[in-house]
Amino acid sequence: MHAYLRWLGYRYLLRLEPQGTRYLELRDRIDKACKALRARAPSVGVRSDIDERQGLDEAALERVVNASTGSNEVRLWCRAHAEQRNRLILRWLIELGVRRGELLGVRVSDIDFQQNQVLIARRADDPDDPRPTQPLTKTKARILPLSDDLAAATHDYVMGERLRQRGSGRHGFLFVSGGSGAPLSIAGLSRVFAEMRRSDPALPAELTPHVLRHTWNDSFSLQMEKLAVDPETEKRMRSMLMGWSMTSDTASTYTKRFVRKAASQAMTAMQEVLKFKGSTR
Repeated sequence: MHAYLRWLGYRYLLRLEPQGTRYLELRDRIDKACKALRARAPSVGVRSDIDERQGLDEAALERVVNASTGSNEVRLWCRAHAEQRNRLILRWLIELGVRRGELLGVRVSDIDFQQNQVLIARRADDPDDPRPTQPLTKTKARILPLSDDLAAATHDYVMGERLRQRGSGRHGFLFVSGGSGAPLSIAGLSRVFAEMRRSDPALPAELTPHVLRHTWNDSFSLQMEKLAVDPETEKRMRSMLMGWSMTSDTASTYTKRFVRKAASQAMTAMQEVLKFKGSTR
């Protein structure tokens, strides 16, 4: 509103004599009106830490894991390709913590089934990508390990349902659309999650690929705590796996839920120690 009002006012100013009385009066009124609007505008630059996106809690994660393994009581997908592909997508997001653009950019040739690892590559403006909106890798290129089970599930999809989709042989991207075999798009991936939430109301309403990236970081924090890894080493390991610079502070964005929970537990324990002996409760 402020920008439009200023633009509109100055359109009229351009028609007036710069040194005339009308010009000076109108410019003064425009400046005062814009200043008043700015003073009343709510601040949108700073998000509340309480409302920031975080990872799933244990119960919600278990529900999603059950969906990825087919052990939930709700049948989320009716077609064989959608079922195998979408379960694999969930596993990649939960177990590797990759971004949606990185997931959709993976090619079959990026996966080394001998070494059980995958290359997360940066391919900006890829001429071989037929999608109008190309999924991009925002982070650094890196190699991630695949567990034996995840590598086997990925190989089964490549040699099974993916191969059966017409047109899948025309490109090398791992995840494809059902029927056409075209590379799965960002919009297509969003529909997968929308269908999941609609089919199973018990799934978290905030379930998205990026929330699962936050969830991976929570799980990583727990694993580092169990292994008693020192904070500096943990930060370097996390940055390497997530594709961040070793000097980046991005890790703090993805560890807030874990830090908040640990702080809460520490405060509760402290309250127990400091409990007033004279309390009647």
